Amino acid sequence: AQKESYFSFQYGGMDPDPTGSWTWLCIGSPIPTLAPHGPGEWNGLASLLSSHNMATSYVLNIVPQDNAAKSPQVHLTFLKQATGSDIFRGVYHAHLLYHAYT
Repeated sequence: AQKESYFSFQYGGMDPDPTGSWTWLCIGSPIPTLAPHGPGEWNGLASLLSSHNMATSYVLNIVPQDNAAKSPQVHLTFLKQATGSDIFRGVYHAHLLYHAYT
């Protein structure tokens, strides 16, 4: 078997935060942050996913910062049916999204 890794969950050096935390990642964001244009946006996303037979256990949204020197915020929220694998997958996808944007 071959071990594969993409980044360390212990690494906190992506931002110069003295606590070593990931300042770009917000976990557990409320629905208005994930769907800022109201319930219709949230319902549209849910129907789009179900029409393509796609199940999801987490939702991601990226919020650009007004100041170009600040990194964007990635909001990640896990739904009730999320498993341990979904948590790893969600953080991985948040990491990819952050680096694709920066």
